Amino acid sequence: REGMASQLLRTTVPRSLGQPLKNASTLLTSVYSARPVLAGHVVLVPRRRGVGRVVQLTTEERNDLFGIVQRMCTEVEGREGGCNLVVNDGPGAGSPPEFTQLHVHLVPRREGDLEEND
Repeated sequence: REGMASQLLRTTVPRSLGQPLKNASTLLTSVYSARPVLAGHVVLVPRRRGVGRVVQLTTEERNDLFGIVQRMCTEVEGREGGCNLVVNDGPGAGSPPEFTQLHVHLVPRREGDLEEND
């Protein structure tokens, strides 16, 4: 059975993982979250298999990942007001056991969008 990370890293992303976003990156896959916290919730994942931790990113992957995060946050801030970033780094970060690939959640935020916000 193909794992969630393998499915996400294929060219065609299954609907259960969310709709793919178009980006120019050859190093990252990006999709809208299948279980969004708020509208516009995006997940960014390195394409290279076996990258489970930030420390495993190459310099190019790290620059690409955080360059895309910076561009997306800049766009979001112009429309929404801000964004939350959550980096799922390693097995203790709360990802399901079948999805061990490092990934970054970007959630557009605006004041008052969640009743309880810490």
